[in-house]
Amino acid sequence: MRRLLLIAISIIALTSCSKDNYTGSGNTISEFRTVDTFTKISSNGTFILNITQGSVQSLEIIADDNIIDKVNTRVSNDQLEIYLEDGNYKKTYLEANITIPELKGIKNEGTGDVTIFELQNTGTMEIENIGTGNIAIAGYTDNFNIQNMGSGTISSAEFMAANVALRIEGSGDCEVYCTESLNVSIEGSGNVYYKGSPTINMDISGSGQVIPMN
Repeated sequence: MRRLLLIAISIIALTSCSKDNYTGSGNTISEFRTVDTFTKISSNGTFILNITQGSVQSLEIIADDNIIDKVNTRVSNDQLEIYLEDGNYKKTYLEANITIPELKGIKNEGTGDVTIFELQNTGTMEIENIGTGNIAIAGYTDNFNIQNMGSGTISSAEFMAANVALRIEGSGDCEVYCTESLNVSIEGSGNVYYKGSPTINMDISGSGQVIPMN
């Protein structure tokens, strides 16, 4: 058993050592990129995302001049994916400014923060937050689905939704603005703070609470 454990540790160490090491230069540059159309965004790592709704799609990447060519941006199944090539990175600056005509979903994995400015969505908006990153959103939608798994927070008290379905698995808090129905599932210590006077359905198996902001 001990031998197997030593072998596993050696494999992990070798895998880690095989990755290239990169340190940000501290000199940031900007690069506009052309990608296929998309309505969803996925970010993995430490990226700061600033998302604005507009008639013409655009994507601007800001990063250290020795790191920017390591930033991958591609569209797959209607989703823009933003991530770094494999490697060990430190002291990097990574930012993406995105303009998009229609936004339906955000998936944020890692430590990066996301800000969505004045989104007007007449369908369903979905947010999945995994890690320590925070997401802030303003505007309105009909239906709002949220999964918050980790210690990051969701600040959507300025994002009015008729119906909200929210799931928390972790310690991250969520603020929502709901006018009709609020369905909450909590498995952890994260709290839900809500504006509005919705009908509330709760399934709580942790220490988190549902608390009115009014």
